[in-house]
Amino acid sequence: MKLKTHYVYILIFIIILIGFFSLVYKTTIIIDNWSEEFTYKNKHDWESDWKNFEAKDYLVEWYDKYYVLYENINSNFSMGEREYFLGKVTKNESRKCNSIDYYKKALDEFEDKQLIYEIMYFLSLECDYETKDYESILLNIDEKSKSVIYKILFSQGDFKIEPYKLKRNRINISDNFSRIILGSSYIKIDNNTIIGTQIERVIRDWASNIINVYPQDFKNIISYGEGDNLIRAVNGNSAKIIPLTSTIIIYSKGKWYAPDENGIFRFEVLHDKANYPTNKCYGNICLIIDTHGISSLVSQSIQNNVSLVIGCGDYTDKMTAAQYLAERGIDVFFPADRFIGDVINYQGSGILLGTAPIRNNIIGNQSIEIDKNELIIVQDNYEPYLGQYYDSPKRYFKELERIIPLNAKYVITSSNQTNLVIEQANLMNSKIIGVRIWTEYDYTSLRKWLLENSNNRAILFHSGLYPYAQDLFDEFPNQTSFGDTKPVFK
Repeated sequence: MKLKTHYVYILIFIIILIGFFSLVYKTTIIIDNWSEEFTYKNKHDWESDWKNFEAKDYLVEWYDKYYVLYENINSNFSMGEREYFLGKVTKNESRKCNSIDYYKKALDEFEDKQLIYEIMYFLSLECDYETKDYESILLNIDEKSKSVIYKILFSQGDFKIEPYKLKRNRINISDNFSRIILGSSYIKIDNNTIIGTQIERVIRDWASNIINVYPQDFKNIISYGEGDNLIRAVNGNSAKIIPLTSTIIIYSKGKWYAPDENGIFRFEVLHDKANYPTNKCYGNICLIIDTHGISSLVSQSIQNNVSLVIGCGDYTDKMTAAQYLAERGIDVFFPADRFIGDVINYQGSGILLGTAPIRNNIIGNQSIEIDKNELIIVQDNYEPYLGQYYDSPKRYFKELERIIPLNAKYVITSSNQTNLVIEQANLMNSKIIGVRIWTEYDYTSLRKWLLENSNNRAILFHSGLYPYAQDLFDEFPNQTSFGDTKPVFK
């Protein structure tokens, strides 16, 4: 039977496409025993996130006109970051590519030069400069994961992607248990603690005009977000702080992945973090300077033998990465803990903590008891970003309900409406609630309720990045606690 004419044209077109794409520079990525073609160039569309970023016009104006005037610009590195940022976001290729001159000069400014060499390598790929000099240096990196990745990259070999899966221990609970205890888990920090931290909101913050810091040469910790939690946790002792920067991520089948300590890509990194304008990218491979989230911190944490990792935990794969570290005996603290329910009763000896009180170099260790039949009023939310984090209490208690039956009622609120949870608790005569505290109104509403009755208690979620949670933990040590990853049943 003869093919119809239009089928012939379609077949010819497909053959031409196959021939064209066979000429494109590519390698193969092995993913769970299957492979897909991986093209380095012309696929990474970072601009989609930048176009929707509300502060983009302000940031361009600030970095262009005021950065040098108002910031402590004392290094060629900081000028290189500025020129790269502006060149990238304004699509000025000349400005972006010329930033390499500042990075070259910056080699004389810092003892630890690895990050600069990595930046210059990726920038050279972006700008079609010669890379051989940098390749010879990067091949000798004393970091197993990076060494493996760069060898594959230089030889156009096969990257491995093996997504890691969450694992949970089975909980053996006595049929006659009567109480649930939340908040007894804790992490103690002493002079021997080695803390590895994400860069964003701790060392730098490009969206808040802070890119003038070379991560390995930081002098100050940012006083908000995870940075504030780090300051509180260390509190004057001599724990060592290691900024965990320069994570290599790759893109495949709609997702970005960061590696483990062996150079195997296991942990998903969210698109917006992969698309930061400070990232140095060559097609579908990026070097993240401003790391954000536990997913992007695994390989460096293990390489540096850290005992505690501090980073963001508001996504499922960030929790997967946290469990991976806990299995290797590393503690993880993530004040942004929207998905902490995913790691209830996780496997591993490391301690996993989300939003929690911090005092006397101890994170956590502030427990409350709940009768197993006690009515719990739990906050929920169906709003998009930023309101979505108000569903953190629901996520935790729904996961807890998979383990034990709970007498829980879920109240859907909008942002800044924690008061509605309290109103429902009063209406139903409940003395225990699970809530998020983000705004001053959330804070004053909860504080008033806790003052009304010493039996009123609150479990706080995704609140640790903001100033009010620690005040509540401190003022009400017997009435406030946190979503414990190792609940106790007695």
